[in-house]
Amino acid sequence: MNLTQGLLNRISDMLNRDATNYTVFLRLYELSERYGVDDLSACIREAFGESTEVENEEGISVEDILVEMGELLSYAGDSGAGPSDSVLNSREFQGLLVELKDCTLSLAKQADAVKKFCFRAGHPAYPVFWDFAYAFFADGRVSILIGSSSD
Repeated sequence: MNLTQGLLNRISDMLNRDATNYTVFLRLYELSERYGVDDLSACIREAFGESTEVENEEGISVEDILVEMGELLSYAGDSGAGPSDSVLNSREFQGLLVELKDCTLSLAKQADAVKKFCFRAGHPAYPVFWDFAYAFFADGRVSILIGSSSD
């Protein structure tokens, strides 16, 4: 089961549907691994531009990724900003979350290393309310999964 931009688009389209002052951004970037696990910053600059800076780079378990993504993508918001309750509680959305978790688990199992990081500068969807960013290093490639919301 491969993680695809199509799946991420379906999830973000659902969360953005009937949302109040709330927009979700989900992207998957695929790069050839020229720099190795020890140079995440170079990979990020290649994907997002030379002015992009990262911080708080650390290894992370797939279990922690799945919990964090699940919590953030299921964020209910408040009366002034957030996704639609009917979307969050729908069988379709719950099914998409299960599919995302399965695909992310598969990607992590193939990886030699997985890192979590934050953008210090150059976030592709700035400004953000919540966000996550992970890099999966495997077999000469790097997969970068980014999610965020703006309100």
